[in-house]
Amino acid sequence: MTEFITVNGQSIDIEDALAWQGIAGNTELRDNIVSMAAVIQHCSNNGITANAAEIQSFLDEFRYADEMENAEEFSAWLKENGFTNEALQAFCEVGVLRNKMRSSITDDQVSEHFSQNKSSYDIAELYRIDVENEDLANEIHTQLENEEAGFMELALTHSVDETGRKGGYLGDLRRNDIDGEIEASVFSSSEGDILGPFKDEDEGVFSIFRVGRLILAEHEMLLEAIRDELFENLLKDLSSKAEVKETLRLSNSVPG
Repeated sequence: MTEFITVNGQSIDIEDALAWQGIAGNTELRDNIVSMAAVIQHCSNNGITANAAEIQSFLDEFRYADEMENAEEFSAWLKENGFTNEALQAFCEVGVLRNKMRSSITDDQVSEHFSQNKSSYDIAELYRIDVENEDLANEIHTQLENEEAGFMELALTHSVDETGRKGGYLGDLRRNDIDGEIEASVFSSSEGDILGPFKDEDEGVFSIFRVGRLILAEHEMLLEAIRDELFENLLKDLSSKAEVKETLRLSNSVPG
């Protein structure tokens, strides 16, 4: 038995703890372990390594980020949590390898992805009013077009959506965050335009939109964000292709 934690003085075995999490469908720990193992294997297969200086630099950044610059304080933290120096070094090595994997994604790869998916990075600032009656929706649209009332005022008064309390503010949305018909209208409009009403069959409401800022994607602004996206896609791809065998079996001990 390998003790994981104690609860009210009772020891909980690591195998039991992990198995209970698995049975409950909590796979975050498992998924993180698979991802880290896949990173190590990918780097080994592709000649990506971490030297002692790089690992030490990552460790220093880790300590400073957690405000543990004092060596004695950091040693106490290790002891309190039961972490060995070897485990810490291994963790930092994976961190260095992950950073190198991300850096290995070239500007050309980023540019190619951007050119193929440019429109998907366009952003619209949107406001919405949802009402359950089509006649009311048309009336609100007319009031807005004729500037008889402000959008925020009408959203607060009439919108049945929770965003009504915020004047209908939805936020900055990318194209793939917006339904097809509405997306086409939004990105062919101009700032300040009033769109709709659009009928939402699923929600049983009629929606009127106000278009705020329209931000068309620019390569330079998105360079690092796209690199992050490609890196996350690489991690997901490695994990999805990994052959994972579940070997853990629940022991006979049951908390009593």
